[in-house]
Amino acid sequence: MDVHMLDERLDMLAQTMTTYPGTTAQKEESERLDTQMIEIQRAAEAQCRQIRKPDLPYSMPVRYWAMRRRSYNDLKRCHEGRVRNVANAMNKAKAYGIPDPRNLTLKQCADGAAYCKGHLHQLRLKSRGLRRVHLRDRLIVAEELGDAESTKAVKQIMQREDNIRMWYFINRVTDDPKSGRVVKVERYVKGQLETNTEQDDMVLCIQEETEYRFLLAHSAKITNTTLAEKLGYLSDAKVVEELITGRMDVPDDVDDVTALILDEIS
Repeated sequence: MDVHMLDERLDMLAQTMTTYPGTTAQKEESERLDTQMIEIQRAAEAQCRQIRKPDLPYSMPVRYWAMRRRSYNDLKRCHEGRVRNVANAMNKAKAYGIPDPRNLTLKQCADGAAYCKGHLHQLRLKSRGLRRVHLRDRLIVAEELGDAESTKAVKQIMQREDNIRMWYFINRVTDDPKSGRVVKVERYVKGQLETNTEQDDMVLCIQEETEYRFLLAHSAKITNTTLAEKLGYLSDAKVVEELITGRMDVPDDVDDVTALILDEIS
């Protein structure tokens, strides 16, 4: 960000964009900044470490099937020539109960990975119970060894996870109800109600309606006055507060209807 001076370039562009729509040069500069921002984000994402743990609470059965699925995927990459240390991948496969991994075909490796994925899906229903059993076993081992530090750490983990689950249910009951997922989008087209249920159609409908409303807002008379510059995207909150409270005089170039509305608000 600092090397490419994106903040400074955005500020310079914002200062020049005083009207809507912008000029061709302003649009091209906006596209360049957007493209460069996306490239920086992708480069940063490529440098991040990959999180390979499953989305289930850790326990020994979950670990076994997750690592076995990973071994099958490594064997698939061996067939595709994308593994440097093939011997390491074979040893890991044997360690997780995959017999004779060198003679497995690509389809067998894919079927094995799918089977492990299905087994992990079955473990989802009892993953919390397996997690508690795992923590209980770790606590028993730590107490038998007389390791006070490990015993304290395991108890803290158990207490923290119980508190997280308890507060989840408390917030679920006390918070305002949340709307579910969007399954359809409706709008009137030439007096007829049109219903969209496919994802692409719903996204397109929302985009078209949002674009129309933005264009409608920017076509208002107030956008061509000096007040629009003070109330733009980079406006000062104090200006808005003074306008709403009536401490700011309405500019002369504001039309009568808008002026009456501002007087009514204040």
